[in-house]
Amino acid sequence: MTSVADVNLGRPANGGSILLPSLYDHQGDMRDSAREAISRFRRVILTAPPGTGKTRVAKWILGAAANKEVTNKQSGHVLFAVHRRGLVSNASNSFGEDPELEHGIVMSGVKPTWGNRVHVASIDTLLSWFVKNNDYDTSITFDLIIFDETHSHLSKLQKFLKYHDAMRAELGKAKTFVLGLTATPQAKGLSKTYGQIVLGPSTQWLIDNNFLAPFRYFQGKKGRLDLLKKSSTGNFTASSEAAAFDGYSGDMVRDWKKFAEGRPTVGFFPVRAQAQEAASILK
Repeated sequence: MTSVADVNLGRPANGGSILLPSLYDHQGDMRDSAREAISRFRRVILTAPPGTGKTRVAKWILGAAANKEVTNKQSGHVLFAVHRRGLVSNASNSFGEDPELEHGIVMSGVKPTWGNRVHVASIDTLLSWFVKNNDYDTSITFDLIIFDETHSHLSKLQKFLKYHDAMRAELGKAKTFVLGLTATPQAKGLSKTYGQIVLGPSTQWLIDNNFLAPFRYFQGKKGRLDLLKKSSTGNFTASSEAAAFDGYSGDMVRDWKKFAEGRPTVGFFPVRAQAQEAASILK
């Protein structure tokens, strides 16, 4: 068990303050609105379309939090959490861009650096390392948690917070601030964790102001939507998604040829076998 007594939470390694990234005006507005809401409700969602710069805003907020002096009600640690292992590397790479936000990575195969103020982790690793036998197994806690794509795997975040909050109370620390990031704040149970939603700019505003490229979209042949079933979280189950689109790979390839052949394309399929079927039809 690692305790806060085992780590040295000093200033950044260079002995100075963490440099914060520059933000566009709309990103600065998102930051200010999120900070104001979190000061009132403690746990809020920041929603904005993909490409708005939510991760860069999160980098600014984490860096600003890490620049503050640690009080006896705080641990000195802040966290950026994601829902997949591969996204840990994405976030780490983003934080490594100039100006670098020095951070530790909480992940199997990587030695933890608890002397850092900022950490990046997947929610599965947090549950595996810190929650054991229905108990929080370490005194390392976080003053601020930013959870990316918070609509996804919300139940895992809620489980982690249940035990994390109990440990914070036992240690005499203040309740953790939580900022959820998402472009689609639609998941059952969000209101049980978050008290407010902060709205970023719309997709149309971003296009009109040259932050996103304009686009057109087309609807191809639908799958067997009557086969789709939702889980307790409100999301469609993986098995029902696979069943709904079973045998439709050829139709998807046909529709792609009709509307988008010759254009850069990324295809998503519910299961690998369907993706392989589509790839074989293209050969």
